[in-house]
Amino acid sequence: MNFTNQKLFILDNPKIASNKNKIELVLQVMEITSLNDYHKKIIKRFEKNVDHYIYEITEDQMETAKAFKRFSELKYKARKLHNLVGSDIDVNDVERNEWVFMLPKFLLFGALGFATALKNESNTQHIDECSNELFVYMTDTIKQLNDMLDKYEHETHYHDIWEYFKKQYKK
Repeated sequence: MNFTNQKLFILDNPKIASNKNKIELVLQVMEITSLNDYHKKIIKRFEKNVDHYIYEITEDQMETAKAFKRFSELKYKARKLHNLVGSDIDVNDVERNEWVFMLPKFLLFGALGFATALKNESNTQHIDECSNELFVYMTDTIKQLNDMLDKYEHETHYHDIWEYFKKQYKK
């Protein structure tokens, strides 16, 4: 069992997982399953934007640290599911293309749901403004992921053709 798997085991144990600081620690060392380094970079950038969003909508509250801890648990579960699905992706383009967008979608909707639970008369306008910024980040992320997929599919297609011709030439 490697270090990350040991940490995941610890978090899956309800008696140990009650300490939310451990979730934040695991998120720091937990790998993100990805198609390539650029995919991982896009996802990490979006995660930082979501963290910024959570900070912005909770900064006027006395319990900002508690809010971050609660949201960290959601991030952990979203990343864990993303990695689980990513480890079983077949060569099927439709599944892979849907999976590429999975973690950003989970984080977006998780953050919006989290924000909705915090809304009250005094912060609704602020949360709505911050949410609009998050939508801009998501739009940029979608564009970057689409561009990455186009390039990935192009490279994969030419690699497959090359391998086919190498096999034919050896015959």
